[in-house]
Amino acid sequence: MTKFKDIQSHENGNISLLFALKSLCATICVGVVIDYANMTKAKQNLQNAVDASALSGASVAESLNSKDRLETVYATFSANDAEESKIIENGYPSVSFDDANALVTVDAEARVNSIFANLFKKDHSLVHAKAVVEYSTYNAESIAVAFVLDVSGSMGERVSGDEKVKIEALKEATEVLFTSIEEPIAKNGPVGDRLRSSLSSYNVSLVPQWTTPMVSEYGNTKQKGKTKKTIKKLSAYGNTNSTAGLEDALDKLKGERAAGPTTQLYMLLMTDGVNTLPGADEKSKTICDRAKALEVNIYTVAFDAPIEGKNLLLNCASRDDGDDKNDSACAGTNPGSDCKALKENHYFDAANQDNLIKAFKEIGQNIGEKSVVIKS
Repeated sequence: MTKFKDIQSHENGNISLLFALKSLCATICVGVVIDYANMTKAKQNLQNAVDASALSGASVAESLNSKDRLETVYATFSANDAEESKIIENGYPSVSFDDANALVTVDAEARVNSIFANLFKKDHSLVHAKAVVEYSTYNAESIAVAFVLDVSGSMGERVSGDEKVKIEALKEATEVLFTSIEEPIAKNGPVGDRLRSSLSSYNVSLVPQWTTPMVSEYGNTKQKGKTKKTIKKLSAYGNTNSTAGLEDALDKLKGERAAGPTTQLYMLLMTDGVNTLPGADEKSKTICDRAKALEVNIYTVAFDAPIEGKNLLLNCASRDDGDDKNDSACAGTNPGSDCKALKENHYFDAANQDNLIKAFKEIGQNIGEKSVVIKS
């Protein structure tokens, strides 16, 4: 009887002990969950980086020497390793090229710091990832992009509610576009000479100081990156006539087609206004048709443009299904909803700077993803 009374008299202490035990269990459970989540995230990141590295190695295995193809794999791994994995072996994954069987293997093991396991004197866990890819499974084809950009006076104005004037929004949107093109290409090795671009700026005529030849963005040429650098210098003045810009861009793309029949050709036409010279719309449409006959994929963006400007760009844009020879739905000066439905991924109506950046990003992603193909 005395013991029972003693237990009763220590009831508060018992409750405290039970609470402490429950708290400890809860802490352990939370620690286990956090450690497991960290390990899962680290393993997925490591696997993604290893997969991308193996694909890049496979795409260059037969065209580069041993040193360069190994550096390609390492560079691709670093570019895709978002979590900056703590690789066990010298900070790089293990890479082997089996030329006899045409296989590249990328293997990596990484440390993941532990929270809960520290209680048991174990400060980390290990995650492992491996990828084996057959040579030439993937390949990033060469891309040539001709920018045809309106720099007329209205591009110096601001859309109501926007922070920047149009020309500055255009510069930002173009940077986003380049990044969106480059990301899928870089997953299959260095961009290098695989991305070439030119700039044809126009107002009432071609603007020579803001016009560039078709140059590599990352290759080993003196003019590399010239298109990007020139776009940053753009300013707005003058009237509008898209024909000179389109003609100049088409001439450059013709040169690319002659030099490399497998190069993918793209044109991006942007305006915020209407042509101010008589007959300019018809001439512009004719140039767009000639470009399509050369298998140029045309993207168009109307940036806060009036209906006449939108209609011209809708006519010029390529069809999503690639059947540009059968474009009767877009004939005439006022193409309707049937035409828009055929070109919803090639014609963009951007009412403000946010829409413009979104459109340029989508265009860049489309171009970049189309460049990466599976080899048969």
